Amino acid sequence: MREPWRFRFIITVFLLLGALLLARLFDYQVLSAGQSVWGHVPPEEHVPRGTVVDRNGELLAFDRFFTELSIDPSELEPGELDVVADELSALIDVERGQIAGAIRDAAGYRFALLAKGLEQPDGQRVLDAQAALEADNAYSPLQKVHVRFIPERYYPQGELASHVLGLVGVDRHDESKRRGYYGTEGYYNSFLWQNGVDLQGRHFISTGELDSAQRRYLPSVSGKDLVLTIDRTVQWIAEDELQTAVQQYKAQAGSIIVMEPRTGAILAMANWPTYDPNSYGEADPAAFSNTAVAAQYEPGSIFKIITMGAALDAGLIEPSTPFTDTGRITYGDRVFFNSNRSAVGLTNAADALARSLNVVTVQVAALLGPDRFYQYVRKFGFGEPTEIDLSG
Repeated sequence: MREPWRFRFIITVFLLLGALLLARLFDYQVLSAGQSVWGHVPPEEHVPRGTVVDRNGELLAFDRFFTELSIDPSELEPGELDVVADELSALIDVERGQIAGAIRDAAGYRFALLAKGLEQPDGQRVLDAQAALEADNAYSPLQKVHVRFIPERYYPQGELASHVLGLVGVDRHDESKRRGYYGTEGYYNSFLWQNGVDLQGRHFISTGELDSAQRRYLPSVSGKDLVLTIDRTVQWIAEDELQTAVQQYKAQAGSIIVMEPRTGAILAMANWPTYDPNSYGEADPAAFSNTAVAAQYEPGSIFKIITMGAALDAGLIEPSTPFTDTGRITYGDRVFFNSNRSAVGLTNAADALARSLNVVTVQVAALLGPDRFYQYVRKFGFGEPTEIDLSG
């Protein structure tokens, strides 16, 4: 028969081992998990995005950097918490109590966020102080503070060209990363990363090709930058005129596109309502969509330009070709009227286009005939992909 004390000893050993195992599991599954739940683990390093400028080198979008300060509370010896709070508060504009409180609140965790959203010079002062201590072979727990420079997308022109540029927010699939949405930020999202991919079919500019204005901001640290065809001044005028027109006519929305006719380059693309991509969280998400490229609507009187241009190119009319506007005209089984239901009488092609006369436009379309008319419509690019590099 076994001695009772030996049996009790074996049981006690197994109980102690079980308790240690349970404590380790609790630390791993509860405390460590809590670090993620409560945000006590540092996020993945953010990759700087490329800079965006207009055709004249004016800055439209870039990454500016803010400072984040953190510390591992488990690395601090007794009494060092107060030293860190004293020395760090003397370097940055953060209260001593706030720093000390952040460390105490993170007791038991491996990460304490001491400050975020500070200016870049604040972080540099901390780094300089740490470097000075190291150079003097001195020690301070201040050296245990981690300094990170976090990039934030900034749009110095505010609302200007917001629908062309888009915005940068948290990646819906990985909250530790940023990604672009809408506009060029969305279309060129992968390219604008530091390790971004090259895009086929685009014109890549070497540093030597940049003019003096563009070299003010390019190349950026990432080297993945965009030079847009947009002209900031033309864009500003387009947006100002559009806002005035929308308010004057009490319209719900509007768009203006200014194109260079010889090359097709877009000099301005404005939409109303608009938003500021610096504070997109305060905007109506419906305003993010670039209706100039994403919305579908009937072309209407735009086709008067197409019709007149086709007839001129075909040699069927001249700007001075006379027409008689009777105020109404029947074509097939349809009757067409001018918008004001009035007749102008004797006029010419140029005047009819200036007045946007429906009756004369139908007469010109009849001269072309259906087959030739649709040939010209296709030549103008209708029915084909625009190939514009924008996300709506």
